[in-house]
Formats: sequence, C-alpha cells, structure tokens
Amino acid sequence: SLEYFIEGGRSRTGRLLQPQTGMLAMTVKSFLYASRRPVVFQPVYIGYEKLMEGNSYIGELSGKKKEKESLFGLLRAFGVLRQRYGKATVNFGEPIFLEQLLDTHAPDWRAATLTPDTKPIWMNATVDALAERIQININRAADVNPINLLAITLLSTPKHAMAETDLIAQLELSKALLTELPYSDRITVTELTPPEIIAYGAQMQVIQRINHPLGDVMTCEGKTA
Repeated sequence: SLEYFIEGGRSRTGRLLQPQTGMLAMTVKSFLYASRRPVVFQPVYIGYEKLMEGNSYIGELSGKKKEKESLFGLLRAFGVLRQRYGKATVNFGEPIFLEQLLDTHAPDWRAATLTPDTKPIWMNATVDALAERIQININRAADVNPINLLAITLLSTPKHAMAETDLIAQLELSKALLTELPYSDRITVTELTPPEIIAYGAQMQVIQRINHPLGDVMTCEGKTA
C-alpha cells in the first residue's frame, strides 16, 4: 500500500488544490510495465471542525509568507494541543480501478510497447483524468459537520449574526436540502438537530450568544469567523 497526498500540501481555503500527478504517473507507468496485479486508488476525505493552524492560515490568506517549520514551532505546538479542536472525520470515496480507467481512456493500452525512454501519447491525458477522478471522489465523500453548517449560515449574513429562531430555521433548511438532494450517496451529514448544533457551536466557542428581550442573537466574531 502507498499513501499519496495528491495536492502536495495543505489547502488554505478548504478547496482542493491542483493535483500533483508525478506519483500517479509513476504508478501508472509501473503498472503498464508489469500488470500482473490489479491497482486500485482509494480516495480518502479527511475533515475537521477546527484547524490547529487557523491563525497562520489567516495570515497567509492576507498575503503573509508561509512560516517554515522549526524546532521552536514544534515546542509551541504542545501548548496548542491543550485547546479543543472538536472531531475529525475520515470518509472513504468510491475506489478507482486502474484497469477500468485505462480501458476507458486508452483502449489499446494492453498492446502498447514501452521502453524506459518512451511513453504513450495518451499517458498524460490518462494520468490527468485519474487525478481529476480521485479529487472528484474525495469531494463526493465529504462530511458536513455542525461547524460547517454554522459557518455557511452565519458567515453569509452582513454582520455574521442572526436571531436564534432564524438560525434554527436556516439550519433545518440546509440539512433538508443535503438530505433530499445529496451531492452523492457517500456524503455524511451531522445527526445533531439545529438546537443541538447551536449548543455544540457555543460549547466549541465558535459562536456567541447575545441576550435580547425580543429573542437571543447568535454571532460569530473576529478571527473565529
């Protein structure tokens, strides 16, 4: 078994990065030289509720250079580990069988005569198609957690705030859409109810409650937003 990080690094926006195809090309080429055993690519989705590197990501998205890893940074991480970051989710996407992919994109691949210095004209396009399919299948296995739902709801408002009753209604709508019109059959959605999602968000300190005689307001402020 080989583990690939197909993006080559961590995304700073949450969106998948352009895939790096070097390892995929090496694997495909090795398979073409000796296709005695089947090769399967298993896409894996890893999702978080809070990021340990959140503050550095904010700086990088504002134009600052990425900080280099150092011994001091490692020592500083021990203090960070005392904070609460919620749950991580690992989902498995639909596997990709290399022979089936080759049959689709290069039907004559079995007849190809390869030498170390040559590669078929269809190689680059096939590897690109493989990389794209891996990323699509990662997205199709995404997990929608409570923090995701709070973020997409509250951060869509001008002041990152909403009456609690309105927030409950929006969370109910989002969950209903995800359930009735799922992006794929491998998407997982939190089982918490909207009131439980709000309580969990407050417990995780990602939202705050502002008491008001006409009804409490839930808000997400500053760097937390």
